[in-house]
Amino acid sequence: MVLIFLIIMFCYNAFSAPTVTESGDFVMVSEIDADFIYTESCVLYGRDGMGVPIDWILFIPGDGWGTGTLGCYVEIKDASDTGPVIFYSQACDLTDDPDFLPIYYHGSKIRPVIDFSVSSVAHDESKVIFKLWRQ
Repeated sequence: MVLIFLIIMFCYNAFSAPTVTESGDFVMVSEIDADFIYTESCVLYGRDGMGVPIDWILFIPGDGWGTGTLGCYVEIKDASDTGPVIFYSQACDLTDDPDFLPIYYHGSKIRPVIDFSVSSVAHDESKVIFKLWRQ
């Protein structure tokens, strides 16, 4: 019984909620060690459950992956981790000077969920930035 308790406590502490930083019309998600569900984590518009109007989403892979690995990727779905994929990005080793470009949504209302189970962003410095569409 004690062993089961220790396993549960280890798993609970090993995977905590991602760090969410909100400022102006931007939301940055970092230290992604579990699913990120926008409607549960953010106070900037979108709390009505109908989604948040997004201008763009940008993925910045962590430094730890470095050039040539192609191992750093993130998948974002709509509404839940079983919803449709609305964003996918993977680190690329085609250049020594990477140029990270956002994907534009032009104000579409979505309910972003970073699906941790199909992403490779655990325990690195990867970030996902959401630019909200000004209402």
